[in-house]
Amino acid sequence: MFKELNHYSNENIYKEKTDVIKFLESDKDLFRVATKYSNAQQFLYGFKSDPVFSWAKSALIGETSFPFHIFKLVGGGELKINYYIEFWKYLINNFSTLPISSNILNLLNVKYTIDGGNTESILFHNGSKKLIVTENNKCLPRVFVVGKASILSSKEDIFSKLFNENFEPSREIIIEAQENDIDKPSSEEINYKIKNLEYTSNKITIDIELNNNGFLVLGDTYYPGWKAYIGGKETKIYKTNYIMRSIFIKKGVHKVEFIYNPSSFKIGYITTLSTVFVLIVLGILKYYKYMQNKKRLKSPPTLSIMYK
Repeated sequence: MFKELNHYSNENIYKEKTDVIKFLESDKDLFRVATKYSNAQQFLYGFKSDPVFSWAKSALIGETSFPFHIFKLVGGGELKINYYIEFWKYLINNFSTLPISSNILNLLNVKYTIDGGNTESILFHNGSKKLIVTENNKCLPRVFVVGKASILSSKEDIFSKLFNENFEPSREIIIEAQENDIDKPSSEEINYKIKNLEYTSNKITIDIELNNNGFLVLGDTYYPGWKAYIGGKETKIYKTNYIMRSIFIKKGVHKVEFIYNPSSFKIGYITTLSTVFVLIVLGILKYYKYMQNKKRLKSPPTLSIMYK
């Protein structure tokens, strides 16, 4: 059936890795890729041309990066929340003024960008036009530690500081909070070493050693349902840089865990178990009633004699 639906001459074209994908896979760091081509260019997949399709894969158009575990700066299939959308709208509206080495792209863990001309020229060259992959050697890692935090409460104030060219994301974070009683590091200068990092979709484990108190920043979206633990004890996650997460961590050697454990899942799980239990009980009662009726029907009739 697949062969009937597949209009490409090479039936393995979906699985094959292009040179760009192989290059990105060869980098074992944890990073994101920014591609010039938005999901609007998915129309390229409709062209019955192997070269055009391969070019679309190399440009990471749509969700082509997903099977190869390549993280894009902006995906298309995930659930988005309001503040995430607000952040990206602001970024896109001002993207033309942000060079590859800009602070905001560094903060977002963008190590590579992909460019190569407009889609019309790609079709004209039948997918033969080369793509340009540019490396940003100033990008911040997915996990890092800072010794300074500013506490702001409004979106306007946060964006004003966050998108300012003088903002240094490698040294300072912005925590969104109404109160100002958040723990503060004792020094802005922090030396730390991440000894181990295990990263999966629902659990992140970090073994870290640091010489001063600070904020450990995880460059992933601040999203409901995530819990953070230091040495097995739960700690507060702060909404950081408007869309990210951070936790306050004291000096020393620690095992940090971020675990996705949403209450909605627990409620759904408990509800499902309760429903199954009720159905089982109802089934048992119905079966018991059925057996009682069956037994009653099989019993011989009782003869009653009346004497006068």
